Amino acid sequence: MIHVAYPFVGDTMGGAWHSTFSLIKQLPSAIEPKIYLQKKGPISEYLDSQKEPYSWFPEVKVDCSPTLINQISLITHNKKIVPAILKNDQIDIVHTNDFRNHLSWLIPSKLCGYRTLWHQRSADASRKTAFYSRFADKIIAISHYVHENLKKTMHRRSEIVFNPVENFEQNDYHKTFKNEIFLNYGIEPHAKIVLYFGGLLSQKRPLFFVRLASEIIKRSRSPVYFFMLGQDKENLGVELYKEIQKFSLQEKCFYMGLQPNVASWLKLGDLTIVPAEKEGFGRVIIESMLAKTPVIASNHGGHKEIIRSGKNGFLAELDNLEDFLSLSLSCLNNEFNLETIVNNAYTFSTQKFSVHLHRDKMMSIYFSLVSDKKEKIT
Repeated sequence: MIHVAYPFVGDTMGGAWHSTFSLIKQLPSAIEPKIYLQKKGPISEYLDSQKEPYSWFPEVKVDCSPTLINQISLITHNKKIVPAILKNDQIDIVHTNDFRNHLSWLIPSKLCGYRTLWHQRSADASRKTAFYSRFADKIIAISHYVHENLKKTMHRRSEIVFNPVENFEQNDYHKTFKNEIFLNYGIEPHAKIVLYFGGLLSQKRPLFFVRLASEIIKRSRSPVYFFMLGQDKENLGVELYKEIQKFSLQEKCFYMGLQPNVASWLKLGDLTIVPAEKEGFGRVIIESMLAKTPVIASNHGGHKEIIRSGKNGFLAELDNLEDFLSLSLSCLNNEFNLETIVNNAYTFSTQKFSVHLHRDKMMSIYFSLVSDKKEKIT
């Protein structure tokens, strides 16, 4: 049996967590996962609600300080703590998913002789990432875009493995949810719903989405309502509310925060808009495709690997309000053959981003890492 540790800080719950938990749920009995958390937050709340086991290690320090001396201090501190944790759980591989845990778990683990897997989920060409990634036995890039942005020193140990996205169950709950939302927000039966999914990060362009909403409302043939879902990671909430008030959208555009029932929200929508830049992958695009909700995304980053504009979704130029507006109105006014487009998108997403395909590739990597270690020992 192979024992794999999955450390997470725990204070945020984004695509990295969802992809990792999708993998964990699909692992066979030959691989024993261990989830480690350092802070209470949305991940611990979710795991508690699902009655899923995890271990709690607040003594393992987390620090994103840009100074080298603080980073070295953190690694030195954790090197005294992490080995005992890994030994107690008989861990074979430490699999980390963001830079904070690369520093706090992966590097101390490697220094103590454990096999390490660095999951690179963002396009990061920095020298800092290239330097610290030297402590990884294997690097996983979630898209060609992410892989192309890696320093050449990382390529030899890297491999592209697309994120898994779970298909949604088809049930009557989604209809009940829609009825509740329409009733609670006074939405007309024939109104359209436009969705934004993503943390409140400047990179995700939430303020751009609000400005776009204002223009869509002015020109749409039908009433349109906008719902924004995601964690406020940069304290942009106040600025977002000011932008909503600036355009008098208080009764049309609603920020809902982090929501657990993603499938129901996606089923509710008539259109998903993803205006972000430099996305390593674009998980919400695939989720929308699986929900058969049309998607318009920025023609940037990993989005270009997923969407074939006019075939399975639409690409608009980054930060181009008129481009996004034109495509949005055409979708909302049924000027495209959306049934064909969403069916193409559904077929594409189920074939390329299945949890089973991802699981099989990751299992192969895990077995390879353990096999390599045994060969070196012998």
